[in-house]
Amino acid sequence: MRRTLSVPWSGTDCLLVSNLHNGIRLVDSEALACITSFCFPSAAASVQCLAWVPSAPGMFITRDSQVGVLRVWNVSRSTPLDSFKLKKMGFHALHVLNSPLAKKAQSSCSPSKS
Repeated sequence: MRRTLSVPWSGTDCLLVSNLHNGIRLVDSEALACITSFCFPSAAASVQCLAWVPSAPGMFITRDSQVGVLRVWNVSRSTPLDSFKLKKMGFHALHVLNSPLAKKAQSSCSPSKS
């Protein structure tokens, strides 16, 4: 199974590619060359899904299909920035949402209701 994402922040045409045998790689689509390979914390880890974080250039997240681990990555590092075990089984879907910060002057709700 292969998954690809184009780089939304880069001037270079790159793809984020994941497959079972080669893990995650950032690939220059014009030169057909691997720019970066990303390393998992263990050999048992695998990627079921990956998504760019639109509000953070170069940042993406992955999730696995086995034990519910969400990993946060940045293209500047070959290892995850952080990992979160969210549940005991795998995920079925993943989507990154942008949420603008609310301005204090516009908020009419009390902090306990926000």
